[in-house]
Amino acid sequence: MQIPLLIAYFCSLSVLVPLILAIVQWRKLPSEISPLRWLLLVAPISDILMLTLSRVFKIRNLMVGDIFMFIQFSVLLFIFSLQFSRKTLFFIFYSVVVVFHIFCLVYPNYVPSLLIGSNAVDGLILIGISIAIFYKLLNELKVMHIHRLPILWISFATLFYYSGSLFVFLSSNYLEGDTESLSYLWMLPNVLNFIKNILFAIALWQNYRLVKSSI
Repeated sequence: MQIPLLIAYFCSLSVLVPLILAIVQWRKLPSEISPLRWLLLVAPISDILMLTLSRVFKIRNLMVGDIFMFIQFSVLLFIFSLQFSRKTLFFIFYSVVVVFHIFCLVYPNYVPSLLIGSNAVDGLILIGISIAIFYKLLNELKVMHIHRLPILWISFATLFYYSGSLFVFLSSNYLEGDTESLSYLWMLPNVLNFIKNILFAIALWQNYRLVKSSI
């Protein structure tokens, strides 16, 4: 088995760690992070579907990946929006992304190929909001031990994944004909996906500690 494929499988399995933590405290998750459990549930389903399409039916699975990335963007944006009193800006961000994706589907020839399927718009929005979350937490300092806040680790996970993967998303179009180089390039998002899942697990573990301490 090739090294990039082996790393991809291993990193995909890492979602089981936060998923198990989410299942253990399924009904005890606070509303501000509870949507994360649905993202963790969709992730392995998406991986299995992509693997089945590519290995069994020999069908390109890019659409499944794009759908999952949109679901991930929607869930993370909703979680972050709960941290702010003003929701209008988040509604505008989400509307812009939805309109952009629809426009790409209807008029693909009018959009630069660099942006189609690159998730650049989604990533830049989430990177900006993650930084805003950090500023908000540090500025308000509502708790003494800020590292115990689950939203902090979710923000870290989002920032790590999208800031690191953005280069690959934008570069993949240039290497579309070079399958071998592209497979090695995609090792970076897979490793970042592993880090993202571990940070999600830390967020859920911190929430578990908060629940236990309150009891």
